[in-house]
Amino acid sequence: MRDSSHALLFGHPWRIGVPYLMLLIWLVFVSCAQAGDISTRLAGSGIVPERHTRGILFRIEHDNLAPSYVLGTIHIDDPEVMALMSHFQPYLHTSRILCTEVKLDFAAAAAEMRTMFFHDGRTLATVLQDKDLYLRLKDLADQRGLPEPMIRNMKPWAAAYLLSMPLPKGQVLDDKLFTDAIRDGKKVCGLESVEEHTRVFDAFTIADQIYMLRETVDHIDDVDRNLKELLSTYLARDLSRMANLVIDAPGMQDARIQQLFFKHLLIDRNEKMVARMQPELGKGSAFFAIGAMHLTGEKGVLRLLETRGYRIEKVY
Repeated sequence: MRDSSHALLFGHPWRIGVPYLMLLIWLVFVSCAQAGDISTRLAGSGIVPERHTRGILFRIEHDNLAPSYVLGTIHIDDPEVMALMSHFQPYLHTSRILCTEVKLDFAAAAAEMRTMFFHDGRTLATVLQDKDLYLRLKDLADQRGLPEPMIRNMKPWAAAYLLSMPLPKGQVLDDKLFTDAIRDGKKVCGLESVEEHTRVFDAFTIADQIYMLRETVDHIDDVDRNLKELLSTYLARDLSRMANLVIDAPGMQDARIQQLFFKHLLIDRNEKMVARMQPELGKGSAFFAIGAMHLTGEKGVLRLLETRGYRIEKVY
């Protein structure tokens, strides 16, 4: 699809982080529309930062508690991203616990992978009911190292994701933080359950998912360019630009789907994550690693924490 602008947690070729997938599909999907729409900016206003426009690592302070930290991550196994670990490791090292969006253990990986496939006898080909689309999809998947048996029983949204991302060659940032924390004997936690991750798909019909997949296949040549744009924005630690990559994309053809993405993928989950950060923030010395898009705007995690009385300061 055109203007694919975000990448997902995908620590192993057969493991997927569902919330990051949804953000990628949304960014690709929103930018495939043909004309600008005022509803896009209105819906996205909650993620455009007026404060905290730059930075990816922030200190969280409250009263006399030891400070905690929140890191905005990007889910690409790029060497320049992994090189940033030197800026984060000292703060992780002195923290007593690491919390990621979902606990990155094998049970969660298996459960998230399971959500990618039909388990009721349906196949992707029978759901698509479009032989030409399926053949083009199969050819693209083969070019990207995904054999046809791998995609045969996939749901349309999962196939759209796998086409939109190169297979990783190593760990992504979240995985590296998680394994380092385990190695150091730290506690780890997830701010959401796998079930909550996957529930967001209930808002999208099979027809919606097929549309996403068709647009991915039709505009696959734009994917690499757009991922590079997002990567450079992340490396520049420009949260404002990152948000506007979303807001300034061409408007949605289907305002209903656009509204669903904003509400279910970002805004509702931001509120839930902030609520679940509270017990660990109350103990101090916590480190949180969540997708960078969750940080931005008046309805983002940083501002929601400030409304609860926390002081937020950029570290990096």
